[in-house]
Amino acid sequence: MALIENLQRKHSMSDGESSCDASRSTTSGIERSRSSGTGNSTNSNRTGETTDDDLNTIKNSLAKQETRQVFRLRIIVVLLLVAAATSISLAVFFITKNAEEEEFEAQFDGVANKILDHFEQIMIEMSAVSGLAVAGTTFLQQLKALYATLPDDITPAFPIDWPFVTTPSFQERVGNVRSLSGSIYVSINPIVTQEELPLWESYVQSKANKWIDEGLAFQEVQGLNDFDDPKRTAESKLTADKVNPLHTYDSLGKPMLSRADGPFLPRWQTSPILETSMINENLFEDKNIAHVARECIETHSAVLGGFVVSEPGSTSHPNPTTSFFATLRSMWEGKQVDYLGDPMAYLAMPIFNKLNGADREVVGVLLSTIHWRWYLRGILPKTNHGVQVVLENKCDGNFTYLLEGEEAYVVGFGDLHDKKFNEYHHMGTFKTEVIKDGTAAGVPLNQEGCPYTFHVYPTEADSEHYMTNDPIIIGVSVAAVFLFTLIMFFTYDALVERRQRLVLAKATQSTALVSSLFPKQVRDRLMAMETDKRKGDAMIAPSHRLKTFVNGLGQDSGDQPIADFFPNCTVCFANIAGFTAWSSTREPAQVFVLLQTVYQNFDIIAKRRRVFKVETIADSYLAVTGLPGT
Repeated sequence: MALIENLQRKHSMSDGESSCDASRSTTSGIERSRSSGTGNSTNSNRTGETTDDDLNTIKNSLAKQETRQVFRLRIIVVLLLVAAATSISLAVFFITKNAEEEEFEAQFDGVANKILDHFEQIMIEMSAVSGLAVAGTTFLQQLKALYATLPDDITPAFPIDWPFVTTPSFQERVGNVRSLSGSIYVSINPIVTQEELPLWESYVQSKANKWIDEGLAFQEVQGLNDFDDPKRTAESKLTADKVNPLHTYDSLGKPMLSRADGPFLPRWQTSPILETSMINENLFEDKNIAHVARECIETHSAVLGGFVVSEPGSTSHPNPTTSFFATLRSMWEGKQVDYLGDPMAYLAMPIFNKLNGADREVVGVLLSTIHWRWYLRGILPKTNHGVQVVLENKCDGNFTYLLEGEEAYVVGFGDLHDKKFNEYHHMGTFKTEVIKDGTAAGVPLNQEGCPYTFHVYPTEADSEHYMTNDPIIIGVSVAAVFLFTLIMFFTYDALVERRQRLVLAKATQSTALVSSLFPKQVRDRLMAMETDKRKGDAMIAPSHRLKTFVNGLGQDSGDQPIADFFPNCTVCFANIAGFTAWSSTREPAQVFVLLQTVYQNFDIIAKRRRVFKVETIADSYLAVTGLPGT
């Protein structure tokens, strides 16, 4: 102990003097004992001891640079994965979504065009109906030609001219026409003047009305005579005759004699024939027909009227219009059905007294009843998932239908389509200007009064069939793949981090051991040299290092010894005199106690005196003072 104190005092006597003393003293012990030290980190370094703060400093020094680089790389990889997942998922989503939208739009365009084409063909199909007017005029001309060949003493009971014309085989002929045109009711209605009315009343009660029995017999074979309501049939009779006198109906649907002044427009030949006595009804007194018929007569053109509607009901409904429409629908479909309250329309076409000529006159009106819903049925295939059709009439507003598969359903009055599908709107009108009737001129179609427009829109069900959740599912699946990759990356990173912590712990222990053997300056230089060596090795190809070694051109700078010159220092190397002989006669425990006691006290004094203990070798103690940092 006194030796170390003298060593310190000797060093402090002169700044420019250096010496090296070797002293020996006698004690016992076989191993160096080291004090844990309770002072600050500076004192610990100077005495060769390493505290927890030193370990943390060493650990941070080793890990700081590489941890920063790894952290940057980790952030870059994560950002790249997130960016790739987001961009690719969104790209897949929008590509798939756009493909579905294009498929949906293409499919709907085809459906809408098919519906509009079908509507636009309605007036073309009505050429079959208009042919009935020509047939009546042609029959009259043939009849006149026949009577012209007869002797003068043969005179007909009624004039061979309009309105006294009855087309033969009318029911058979019109049955085919109705099937082709889709008209659920057709009637020929001649114009009768006030002067012709008495003769007309006689005419309808003559053999001319035999077409009624013939028509009913034809319908009986088809099973169409069972849909008239017997009560209404009985109430419709004004007389016991087969045909009522010219009549009309009150607001309750009760028949009454016509009180109007001529001209008159009596309903004459009809198809189908209803047992309810509607024949010889003056249509000029029917508010739903009168204006259409008058416009047809005045303009010499076909006129399509506005919506004709009534409350829903069956054939026995007290409202005569409801009962009439329900009966027509039942006879058309061949089974008992109700009228649903959806619009009908009347198409009035003129009947001329001759086939051609600018001077021809209108002598009657051919009236066709159009059921719009029937035209919508059967247009689309069964696989269709729903389309909305809005029928617009300028005079009466809008009515909406729903088409699902082959069926057409009533939605209601007004434009009730889903407004979110406005961008898919398709619109059409009647493009026919002339209805061909077999004559050269045809019949012009007057659309100036209450023109019709057809609007077609897709439905939510149709949209959902094509606009599925597949884009979201596919996009999320792609994102899930990247998420799984990200999870695997973090898992791998955690495993690597764990391995790095183990390596760092071992490196810290190794560095702590080095720190306990060398002063701080030497330790830092060793670590710096090792770092430079790793960088240099990374820059030099292995083949070059092997060639340098084989040729003996030198060794790496990292293998050069650390040797510094310090002129003002003192090195002490002390051992115990006679220790070898003494220890050979002692128990190992006694030797250990001796060395532990001596070295422990040496360490305490060295720490207090700022002497750096280099090493203990058996009974030898190596220390130095006067070095920088000690």
